[in-house]
Amino acid sequence: MIRIGIDCGVTFTDIVVVEEQKVSVHKIPSSPAEPAKSVLTALQKFVKQGEEYLLKHGPALPQSLTSGKDFNCLLVTNEGFEDLIAIGRETRSDTYSLNPDSTIPLVAEKNRIGIKERLAADGKPLVPLEQKEIDRIKTLVKKAKPDAVAIALLHSYSNPENEIKIQDSLKDLGIPVVMSHKILPEFREYERFYTTVINACIHREMNEYFSTLEKNIKNGERNLQVMQSNGGVTGLDIASEEPVRTLSSGPAAGVVGAFKAGKQMGNKKIAAFEMGGTSSGICLCEGTIPISRELEVSGYPVALQSVDRKETGPGTGAMAWVDDEGMLRVGPDSAGNDPGPICYGKGDRVTLCDAHIFLNRIDPDNFLGGEMIIQTDKIPDAIGKLSEQIKKKGGSSPSDEEVAEGIIRIENSRMSREIRNLAQEKGCSLSDLTLVAYGGAGPLHACEIAEALDIPTVLVPMHPGVLAAVGMLEADIIEDQSRTVLLSSEIPRVSSAIVKNFRELKDLVREKLKDAVPEGGKIEFEEYVDIRYPGQSSELRIPYSRGFLQAFHKEHNFIYGHSDSSIPVEIVTARVRGRIRQSGNENPKEKLKSNTPPGKALIQERSVYYGGEVLPTPYYLRNLLDPGNQISGPAIILEYSSTTLIPKGFEGSIDPWNNIVIEKIEKK
Repeated sequence: MIRIGIDCGVTFTDIVVVEEQKVSVHKIPSSPAEPAKSVLTALQKFVKQGEEYLLKHGPALPQSLTSGKDFNCLLVTNEGFEDLIAIGRETRSDTYSLNPDSTIPLVAEKNRIGIKERLAADGKPLVPLEQKEIDRIKTLVKKAKPDAVAIALLHSYSNPENEIKIQDSLKDLGIPVVMSHKILPEFREYERFYTTVINACIHREMNEYFSTLEKNIKNGERNLQVMQSNGGVTGLDIASEEPVRTLSSGPAAGVVGAFKAGKQMGNKKIAAFEMGGTSSGICLCEGTIPISRELEVSGYPVALQSVDRKETGPGTGAMAWVDDEGMLRVGPDSAGNDPGPICYGKGDRVTLCDAHIFLNRIDPDNFLGGEMIIQTDKIPDAIGKLSEQIKKKGGSSPSDEEVAEGIIRIENSRMSREIRNLAQEKGCSLSDLTLVAYGGAGPLHACEIAEALDIPTVLVPMHPGVLAAVGMLEADIIEDQSRTVLLSSEIPRVSSAIVKNFRELKDLVREKLKDAVPEGGKIEFEEYVDIRYPGQSSELRIPYSRGFLQAFHKEHNFIYGHSDSSIPVEIVTARVRGRIRQSGNENPKEKLKSNTPPGKALIQERSVYYGGEVLPTPYYLRNLLDPGNQISGPAIILEYSSTTLIPKGFEGSIDPWNNIVIEKIEKK
């Protein structure tokens, strides 16, 4: 059977095709106006008629969510809480701005309906829901003719009865209804409300997308698995009903691929660094892939279990400019896909990508293996204009080469700072990690970032520019279920109460995965509890075991520098993760060959500007390098999906799995 991973990005759709041990990678232009088109084009191009295949797919962000369009959705909530999604947490994205930007609520004020109903935190009714209120809501919904309805009532995680009553009353209208206790049965109403609202707002668009795929894929339900933000895949039926699960599928899959590459070489402690055309990001993995419920998409909270990855910048589309003081700046604005960098033929502002091309760090003749034409003629004049602006405003006289390298150094410095801040926040020692670099541009920046952060080793895995698609093929089927329980450690038989909730959550997982378990297969379960001290506003996620309370105190001491085992704690949320393991794409381990790269791998030598010097630099084709080959910097390694820069003072080697391992040469 052919196995295919397809990751839809903003600019390109990445495709990995695996047939037995043969792996091929491809990139085709994405089609934002018809998002299913690029997926179906890939299948027609790379799967022969009648061939059996399994497609693992990560959809692009819904255009409706990124374009800021007005959604025709209704929110039904408690009377007096209609404006909750507008008020939010009153946090400021820019602490020191006098006029901070704020996100516009996805549901307009006129589409938020209050209902007379109220539950206590334990689920007991305070204000009962009367039939006349249900009838009123139905009348309003029928009149509005929305695309979907989100029902989010206070404390419905404790007692979902009233949300179900409202949904039942709307069934005959044929309008999709999303209930908060199904999407996120946890406390913190703002996050639960918004996660539910997002699912309702994107429901129609994503359903049409998945329906198009299903209609055009033979046995679509059986042959298609959809990547989720939590690092696992799910079935088409679940993804169609809860598309909010897929909003960070590509970034999550990239981390899965990076973690697998590090694990294969014997290192589970990695910093997964991705840099593409539109964004860059980092995920610090200290033995496992970290999971969080603090995902933000387009500024809106999605409080589902997601791979804990942080955005670090706009990617190689970051545009350079000169401020009023004559200082060179980069970003935060990006050229994106349209108009894109100057080298794409439509842009007119210098981007990070253009700077690399100007300094010969990217070979325009080998971009995407020569499939994409890169236009270099307008780049020198555009960089020259930046130089002139600096001279006029700042008085200094940098050369064009210094300006281009300055653009790269500014971005490296900013990304290094973001990574260092995250490591300090997590209590993570970067010197213990391996930097796994991927994305089209990650391997171009990796060595300089690793040097700035004292990370000793850089690993560039096979096919780095399409690693998200590779990660999808590596992903297991995963189903997460959770429930807010709010138990005190002082109550009698607290462990029994927790285990009872685990049993019920496992039953939910089994129901969701009943059609996914292969013959003779099984679901592996992981159990977690979110715990805090009384009065705290955040929790720590602890694997459940007999000693879970001691584990909490120990983790709290590690994270915050103090703990007190004499204080009773609150068990806030019970979590269960069900996993069905799937065979991945195992890179075979090969024997090491000569230290010297074969002559055919060296295709040219060009002058590259680096560190204020013009250095003769060899260019190698990665697919012609053998395990055991060693390459001293400066050198550039070309491949279809990416370019790797080995700077002066570094040395790279090809390991037995054909990864590139780069380390700084120790000075004697």
